[in-house]
Amino acid sequence: DFSEMRIQMKVDYGNNNLSTEAGKFYVNNDTVECVNSIVTYHTMEDYYVAKLSRYIDNYNKQIEEITAKMMVEVENEDNCYKQINDLNLQKNYIAGDELNNINTQINEINKKAIEYGKLAYKYNQEIEEIQKKIKDYENIMKLYQSTDNHD
Repeated sequence: DFSEMRIQMKVDYGNNNLSTEAGKFYVNNDTVECVNSIVTYHTMEDYYVAKLSRYIDNYNKQIEEITAKMMVEVENEDNCYKQINDLNLQKNYIAGDELNNINTQINEINKKAIEYGKLAYKYNQEIEEIQKKIKDYENIMKLYQSTDNHD
């Protein structure tokens, strides 16, 4: 139970190599996250691998959320094209003003379909960017893991 806290510590770099200056961290009660356990990392490489794994997990969650949004837009786009096909079939049996009304409806639905398609494309681009970041993090993790194995 606290309102503010200051932590001052020195970093042990191993081989009796303690940092010369202490790091100072200031937090308040709103920014502290309670955890069930504290994980001890034996090396900085272990720490960075765990940190990158958390980043990758968060990016994968973002991909799931964006994919769900994208699927909604793809479904909306598909529904528009189904409506257009149905209206095109009706055109064979209609003439005059009703035909003009159907053509207007087709144009409006087509505009909506294009907008849904643009949104789906945008979401797909976001996913590709996140996947690139994940790949970069995975490559960095491999470097840390290979460094850790050669100690």
